[in-house]
Amino acid sequence: MRRTNATPTTPPSSPAQAEPAPQRDGRTTSPPRREARLGDVLAATDFSPGALAAIERAARLPLSAGSTLRLVHVLPAPASPAEGESAEQAARRSLDEIAARALHVARGAGNACLKVVSSVLVGREFVEIIRHARSHGAELIVLGRRGERPILDLLLGSTAELTVRHADTPVLVVQGAPAGAYRRPLLAVELSDVALRSAALATKVIDPEVSRIRAIHAYRVPFEDRMALALPSMEFAAYKARYHDDARAGLRRLLDSFDGLGITWESSVRRGDARDAIGREARRWKADLIIMGTHGRSGISRALLGSVAESVMRSAPCDVLVARPSTFVLELP
Repeated sequence: MRRTNATPTTPPSSPAQAEPAPQRDGRTTSPPRREARLGDVLAATDFSPGALAAIERAARLPLSAGSTLRLVHVLPAPASPAEGESAEQAARRSLDEIAARALHVARGAGNACLKVVSSVLVGREFVEIIRHARSHGAELIVLGRRGERPILDLLLGSTAELTVRHADTPVLVVQGAPAGAYRRPLLAVELSDVALRSAALATKVIDPEVSRIRAIHAYRVPFEDRMALALPSMEFAAYKARYHDDARAGLRRLLDSFDGLGITWESSVRRGDARDAIGREARRWKADLIIMGTHGRSGISRALLGSVAESVMRSAPCDVLVARPSTFVLELP
C-alpha cells in the first residue's frame, strides 16, 4: 500500500527557491570549476536527529541550479482510515518545518534555486524510499544512520542497510551533523566496472574546489598462510610482492582511466580484508567521506560473504556513499 501526495513546501517568510549565498565582500558565491553537479536528491526522514542531520547534509551538497530536494516520510499501514489521516497530517506538519530549515541551510550553502517537495508514503520504509527515488529520477538517496540499533535491525538490517542492499540509486549514509562540504574524500575501489561510477559520483558530491582524492584498493594474497609454510622466506617474499605489484599496477591503470574527471589521485594499496583496510585508511587519511561501490550479492553468497559496503557503513568514522554498476536492477518485494 502506498500514498503519494507530494506538495512543494515554502516557509511563510521565505521564497520557494533558495538564493545565492553572499560572501563577506558582498559578491555571490562563484561557480565551481567542475561543471558536473548533482541533480534531484531524495532525503528520507523518521524525524530522528540522525535523519535531520542527513537532510541538512542533502541541502549542503553541490546541487545543480533548479534541483529538487525531495523529503520523504514513510508511515506504516494504519489500523483504520481515521488513524491514517491523523498520522499523515502530523507528518506533513513536521515535514513543513523541516523543509523550511532545509531551505535556510541551502541558502547558506550557496544552492541557488533549490526547490523542496515533501511526500508522505505508506508501506515498508526501504521499499517506498527506493520506489519514490526511481519514479522521480533522483540521482541520490540520503539517509541518516541510527545510533541505537534494535535487535530486529541487527538481524535483518536497518533501513539504511536495506536501502543500500536493494537500491539501484546511489545511497549516502550520514553519520552526524555536517560541519561543511566534503573536502577529504576516500574512494575505495574494486578493479571493476563499478569503480568508474563511484569515481564520477565522488566528483559531484565533494566541495567543487577540491581536486585531490585519496583512492584505496585492498587485495588478498591467495593461500598466504599455506605458502608461508611451503616456501623459503625469500621466495615467499617474492610471492607476496608479485600480488602487491599487480594490485598497484591495476589501481594505477584504473585511476588513469579517470583522467577526464579533472582529479589528482593519491593511490594506496593495502593487503588484507577490504573492510578493515578501508576503515584504517579512512582514519589515517582523516576522511570525511568514503565512496565505494557494491555489486550487491544476495542469497547464499551474501549469507556466506556478507557485504563489504554494509560492514564499512556500520563501523566507518565518517559518512559513506555507496554506488552500484549502472546496469544494476533489482526487483523490490
